[in-house]
Amino acid sequence: SKETDWTGNSNSIYKTLGASNHTESERESYDYYATSPVAAEHLLKLETFTGPIWECACGEGHLSKVFTKAGYQVRSSDLINRGFGEADVDFLAIDNQENVYVTGYSFGNSKQTNIATIKYNSLGIQQWIDIYSGSGNGNDDGQSIAVDLSGNVYITGTAISTGQIANYITIKYSQPS
Repeated sequence: SKETDWTGNSNSIYKTLGASNHTESERESYDYYATSPVAAEHLLKLETFTGPIWECACGEGHLSKVFTKAGYQVRSSDLINRGFGEADVDFLAIDNQENVYVTGYSFGNSKQTNIATIKYNSLGIQQWIDIYSGSGNGNDDGQSIAVDLSGNVYITGTAISTGQIANYITIKYSQPS
């Protein structure tokens, strides 16, 4: 197994890329750049977090492993299966007006999670937020999001119903006419 070399020597991605993110050849589809675990280690020296951490673009889990080792509950996901965390989780969508939509989960008044969906305009200013709690008051989670050409937003995920049964859910947010 090939280990990532964070020092920048001959086995590192930094040799190929130099000081930029450009390459002389065609980039691999869904290419990514792993963040050094040192970044998370430095962050933890400066910050303390409450509740779980979601590494939503976890790659091979380099940052998740640091947060887990520090005692945090970590959810790890990625759009692509890179051998770590949940795969096929797409938490972000952009519409034709360059508004950005994000879905995932947030904590309510208990330790249970609710589906959270947020819209930001093209300047990054929050436009709205919606929180959905399933009827079972369990751990609900937005896992994927899409926007159609009319600007309607669709999220899918899981919601806990009465009796603590996990169900798939799809929510549509219609744009005002």
